[in-house]
Amino acid sequence: MAVLDVIERDGLQGERRARRRQRSRRRCSNARSAAPRSATCAATGCSSASRWSRTAARSTPDSDRAIDVVNKLKDQGFLTSNAGAFRNVVKIRPPLVFGQRDADEFLTAFDATIAEVAA
Repeated sequence: MAVLDVIERDGLQGERRARRRQRSRRRCSNARSAAPRSATCAATGCSSASRWSRTAARSTPDSDRAIDVVNKLKDQGFLTSNAGAFRNVVKIRPPLVFGQRDADEFLTAFDATIAEVAA
C-alpha cells in the first residue's frame, strides 16, 4: 500500500506524467526535424519510440543507426532498447520515478545523439 500512496501523492500517474509526455513529444518532433531519417516518434503512456529509416521516404528500415543510438545513449548512462521486426526502433521506457529533471537530461543527451548519428 505504501507504493500506491507514493504514486498517488507524487502524481506519478496523472499530471506529472502528462506534462513529461508532452515535453518529450515536442522534443522528439524537434529531433525528427534535425534527423529526417528518424521517421516517426510515438508515445503511449510513459513509453516513447523513434523508428529509423535509411531514406527520407522512410521505406527502408535502418537498424544500424537505431542500434548506434541505443549504444551511444547507454555510454551516457541511459538505458533504451531496440525493438521492431527490423530492430530499427529505439524504445524509451523510463521508470515511474523519472522526474522532469531526469527527462530533460535524457532529452538533451537524446538530441545530441540524434544529431551525431544523423550526421
